[in-house]
Amino acid sequence: MQEELTLVSASDLKNALLSAGDFYGSGWGRAGVSNVPEGHFDSDSPLGQIGFLARDKQLVVTVTCTAPWPDDGDEKPALGQVRRLVAPLLKRARSELGVIETNYSWSDHEFLAIDLEIATPLRGRTAADLYHLGEDVLQLCDALANAEVSRNTIADLVRGGGAHLLIDQPEGNWLDAKGEEYDLKTTKGKISLAQAVARFANAEDGGLIVVGAKAKKVPGGEIIRQVHGVRPRYADTTARYLGVLDLHVYPPPYGLRIDLVPTDQGLTLIIIDVPPQPEEFKPFLVHGAITADGNTEGAFISIVQRRGEGSIPITAPMIHASIAAGRALLRGQVAPNPGAAHPAAGNTE
Repeated sequence: MQEELTLVSASDLKNALLSAGDFYGSGWGRAGVSNVPEGHFDSDSPLGQIGFLARDKQLVVTVTCTAPWPDDGDEKPALGQVRRLVAPLLKRARSELGVIETNYSWSDHEFLAIDLEIATPLRGRTAADLYHLGEDVLQLCDALANAEVSRNTIADLVRGGGAHLLIDQPEGNWLDAKGEEYDLKTTKGKISLAQAVARFANAEDGGLIVVGAKAKKVPGGEIIRQVHGVRPRYADTTARYLGVLDLHVYPPPYGLRIDLVPTDQGLTLIIIDVPPQPEEFKPFLVHGAITADGNTEGAFISIVQRRGEGSIPITAPMIHASIAAGRALLRGQVAPNPGAAHPAAGNTE
């Protein structure tokens, strides 16, 4: 039973399973975990997706997770994707992924069931500690099973209390970590918030800003190192953030969502979720700009977009091309290519 796991040390669990294996002559012992209340427990009922396996004097955590069944029937890419997804989490837990293989008994035409065996240190730990590691792995894999790991799945993961699973995950086109809250009492803080949202609104996939998480530069980009939360400056955080965005971002991003998620440390994560925007709304403009020397210009208009873990400005030719294309569309004409030769320029030969 799950509630009894805190009473069992990991070492005692290993010894008990090895003894059971010796008794039955199998050389190994396995135990599952039931979430059913004790009064309703049936030993013949199926157990959960997390369990324990002892063999060769070792104890491992077993997890059976699911991923979408590959269209081409090739399972290897799905196994590789799961391996890459859980690698940062296991590294942080000083654990290793041993076996990863398809469970054909649990698989069907829609989902591919995957068995994982995870070796982890036992000293000073209870069976509950090992079970919680399995829960974290399963939670990550569930995000993959629902869809490709994306803004949507990670946003749901964070809202559901799984923000710690972001640690060691890379920032990228749709994920941005910010260690401190935006200071909305200053012009710079307001413009910084507006530009962060506009970057993702101008991007193809939208984006997710996690305020209360810190990233660190590494070769090839940035990875999230801490997810601690912040103490919100305002009692009406959501209303204040939306108010700033209404004043500084045009047009207003469609479907934008702001959530406050409590952490175990008594702090709060502020999640700003920017869905992909209709192309006809782009580019999103920011009323105000931050110059290269760090000063703010409240009367300026800035246009930025996300690329990788950084941002790039939308250039004057890009803006001009969009305006010219829009005017041509209104006139029912084809917009000229600014880079093409002038129609009056002929061959001089």
